[in-house]
Amino acid sequence: MRDLGSIPSPFNAFLLNLGLETLHLRVPRHCENAQKVAEFLSTQEDVAWINYAGLPDNKYYELAQKQFDGGRTCGVIATDASAEDGKLTPKAARKAARMVSFCDAFSIPVVTLVDSVGVDNSSPREPAPVFGKLAKAYATATTAKISVVVGNAYGAAFTLLGSRALGADLALALPETVISVLPPEVAVAFLMNDQITEDKPREAVEAEWMETVASPVAAAESGDIDDIIPAAELRARLSSALYMLAEKADTTPDRKHGVPTL
Repeated sequence: MRDLGSIPSPFNAFLLNLGLETLHLRVPRHCENAQKVAEFLSTQEDVAWINYAGLPDNKYYELAQKQFDGGRTCGVIATDASAEDGKLTPKAARKAARMVSFCDAFSIPVVTLVDSVGVDNSSPREPAPVFGKLAKAYATATTAKISVVVGNAYGAAFTLLGSRALGADLALALPETVISVLPPEVAVAFLMNDQITEDKPREAVEAEWMETVASPVAAAESGDIDDIIPAAELRARLSSALYMLAEKADTTPDRKHGVPTL
């Protein structure tokens, strides 16, 4: 049986949708109210202490100003290499497609962190339509889209998860990543098996494949990656990219379309 998840009543669904539509208006007000409450309580003699990062005398104040002051809302889609053997499953693809469509409906930028060894094709019927919906969600989304390869990016998983081919505005990769149409061991078995000799074992050929064909440098040369950056610079580069693409996200109405059921 297929798990259809939560099925609320029509009225509850209406209330949920109404709450989502006004979320971007309510959250800033909640933050302002919390700041005012903290400032008021800090002046009261009956209050022993207040731990709120928005107050100048709080030990986390400087960190909060650095992390949150002037920041921008964005949606983050990240794969988990430790789950499902590192593969993109139909369930995960459906969830990602829903997330992209939701963010695009409100012009919220989408940041995709890729670390996947491919797609899960164990189900004979489900994958193709679901993965197609994920590709359509990315391709038709007009909000700002940034993708970052943080680990492995093999085959269709690299293409489906916000690649340049699906309209990413910026594609980045860390230096130690592996970007390949096939896993190195499979690619060598199919394409470079004749190069394996006694003097050049399989491990050496696989290492050569990773350095010459499956490296982020090779992906950058082919136009699939815009830049290769150290992990220590990732946060700063993402922040800069989001500000650079801010106008793209702000030129459309608060809500451009509904969020389809996937």
